[in-house]
Amino acid sequence: MDKKLTKLKRALKAFPSLKKESGSGIKAIKKILKCQVQLGLSGVKALFLRHENMQAAALARQHTLPASDWLAQPRREAECPICGEKGSRGTPAEVSLFFRVRCRIPKEQAIESRFCESCEHVFFSPPPTKEQLDRYYSGGYQNWFNMQERIAFEPGFSAHLEMLADPTSDHWKTRNSVYKEGLSEFKDFKGNVIDFGGDDGTLTQKIFPSTDNISVVDAGFTGNLSDLLRQCDFFFAAHVFEHLPKPYETLKDVAKNMKANSYFWIEVPQQYNGSLRDRWTEIEKGVPSPDPLAHMHEHIHHFSERSIETLLKRANINIEKRVLFPGSIMGLLGRKMDASQ
Repeated sequence: MDKKLTKLKRALKAFPSLKKESGSGIKAIKKILKCQVQLGLSGVKALFLRHENMQAAALARQHTLPASDWLAQPRREAECPICGEKGSRGTPAEVSLFFRVRCRIPKEQAIESRFCESCEHVFFSPPPTKEQLDRYYSGGYQNWFNMQERIAFEPGFSAHLEMLADPTSDHWKTRNSVYKEGLSEFKDFKGNVIDFGGDDGTLTQKIFPSTDNISVVDAGFTGNLSDLLRQCDFFFAAHVFEHLPKPYETLKDVAKNMKANSYFWIEVPQQYNGSLRDRWTEIEKGVPSPDPLAHMHEHIHHFSERSIETLLKRANINIEKRVLFPGSIMGLLGRKMDASQ
C-alpha cells in the first residue's frame, strides 16, 4: 500500500487538474486507490488521460495565437548562436503547444525561425530562457506521466516513443551504424568519459565497454564542472546540442577546461537530405507549410553540415572524422587542439 500511495502522490503532483477534481491530500489518494481497485491500473491511467485531454483542449484555447497576429509582429535582427554573424532571414515560427504551455511561454511572445546566411544554421529567436527550459526539463520530463501528458497534446508522439523503445527500429539501426563507423576504434578505450545529457549512461557503456570511468552529467547542470573536465579524456554528447540555448558557449567552456588532444563526439539530428538553404527558400515561398524547420519544440536548433563543423572549429576542436547519414544523423569526432598549434 505504501508504494501505491507514493506513486499516486507523484501522480497528483504531475496532474493538478485531477487533484482538483478528486479532492486533496489523503482523501484524493483514497479515492484514486478505490478507482484502482475497481478499474485496475489501466483504468486509472485512462482516468488520468481523460483529464489531461480535457486540460489540453482548454490550454489550447488559451495559448493559440492567430496566424495574422504572428505575421504582424516586427522582424528582428538576431545573432547566429553558432557562428556569431548577424545576417539571417526570418519567418514566423509555429511553437508546439505542449512546449509553449510547459515552458509558460506567453502566447503574445512572437518567435521567429531564422536561417543564418553564413553557416546555414536554423535557430529560433528569441530562444527560450533558462527558466523556461528548466520548467520543461525539470521533474524527470521523460517519466511515464509527463510523456502521457505530452501525448494528450500531441497524439502522434506515441509513435515516436514506440520507435525509441524498439531496439530493432530504423532509428536505432541508423544510430548503431553511426557508432560502428565513427567510434568502433574506442571499444578498448580505458580513459575517463563524460556522457553529457546521457540519461542513465546505457549508451556510452555499450560504446566504451572497456572503461569503468563514465560520468553521466545532466545537460542542465549549473555547477562547476571544471575539475571533472580536467580529468576527462572523451566528451560524448549525442542528441544534446540541438536542445541547448547557447550551444557554442557551452562547448567553448567545456573545451577550455579539457586536456589538449582529448576527444569529442558531437552528434545531432540532420533534418533534411540536401541543402538547408534550398529548403529554407521553399519555406519562405510557403511550399509546403508548416515545416519542421519553422516548428519549435525542444529542438531549438537545426544543424547543417556547415554549422556543426563551425561549432567545433570555433571551440578549438579539430575535426578528425565525419559520419553523415543524410536526412537522419550527423556525428563528428574531434580532438582539442594543442595550444601551441
